[in-house]
Amino acid sequence: MAIGIAARALDYGILFDFRDSRIYGDPEGDITVRIRPQVPVGEYCVDFVVSMRIIEGSDNDFKVYTATTVVECDGFKFHDATRESATKDRERDRDIQALGMPILRFAGSEIWADVFTCAGAVLFLMERAKTERVAAARKPPSAERRHSMGEAATR
Repeated sequence: MAIGIAARALDYGILFDFRDSRIYGDPEGDITVRIRPQVPVGEYCVDFVVSMRIIEGSDNDFKVYTATTVVECDGFKFHDATRESATKDRERDRDIQALGMPILRFAGSEIWADVFTCAGAVLFLMERAKTERVAAARKPPSAERRHSMGEAATR
């Protein structure tokens, strides 16, 4: 809920998307955050998948950017009580990242201490990913890339 509250405080649209096809919220606006709890990702079921959709431009010329991340919320007793459980979590993180999904992992103590700081970190990561994608989309191809594209076109 904190991610949704933090998103609304930034005037973003928000959707809560539950596994049984129930979707609640307000997707209006140029930026919408979608929160899905208990989502299968590869061979795992993650705590949350959070995605952000950003629409930029005018009605006639617009672009849509998306960013998605996995959010895991860990209690000490289950996740860090033993080396084996901590090692298993790190292996799980690598497997999920190999699927192209960034992952943010928060300790239960972090969440209880300041849930809105954790929520802000999720939104910040997604906004940064969006900024990087926009910059990459606006960047003209390098001279080397243009040269190789020209070679491919003449073959």
